Amino acid sequence: MKKLIAAGCLGFAVYAVYHWSDALFHYGNAGSECLKFFEDTKTNPSLYPDPNDNKLFIVNQWIKDGNVVVQVGQKTKKNGVSGYYQSQLCVIGSGQIKIPSLLQEWQYQ
Repeated sequence: MKKLIAAGCLGFAVYAVYHWSDALFHYGNAGSECLKFFEDTKTNPSLYPDPNDNKLFIVNQWIKDGNVVVQVGQKTKKNGVSGYYQSQLCVIGSGQIKIPSLLQEWQYQ
């Protein structure tokens, strides 16, 4: 019985290292990588960025299905009302950085 449990633990460890190693490797600097990607591609998470403060910032970060998901935010100002922000997801995994469409974002929530 102990050998079966040990084999199961070893199998899970191999699976975890294979499946999660990329995400764990990139988790620490994923936020800065996504911010740089947004700046390089001139992508704005906000449709109406606040002209007085249009800096990008990290709202949240998590791991989903072996990918690092970063929620990038930007303050918005519409019809003279400010103080809110809009966000967009950035996904790092399999050697790629991608921005999912609004229809694809549910997969990473």
